[in-house]
Amino acid sequence: MLSEGTGGARDDVAARALFEKAAAQNHPGALERMGAFAEGGRGGAKDKDAAKAYYERAAALGDEDAKKALERLRCPYAIKDKQGKLVTTLCF
Repeated sequence: MLSEGTGGARDDVAARALFEKAAAQNHPGALERMGAFAEGGRGGAKDKDAAKAYYERAAALGDEDAKKALERLRCPYAIKDKQGKLVTTLCF
C-alpha cells in the first residue's frame, strides 16, 4: 500500500523498509520488489548490482516477475514496430 499510495500517501522509504524485512525472510515477492526499488532508486540509492542480486534470489525461488526482470537487465534494448509492438530485444 505504501509503495503505490493506496489508502494514503505514497512513501517509498517506508515501503522499502518493509520490503527489506520480508526479503530478509526470503519472501520471493519482496525480493522482486526490492530488486525493482534498487533498480529504480526508489526509497534509497539506485544500485543495479543489488537489483540483479535481489532478482536472482527471487527467480531462484520461482518468482516469474523476477525472471522477466533478469531478462530485461540482460536485454535492455527493445526494438518496436510502428504500432509499438515488441519486435525483438538486443542482448549483451
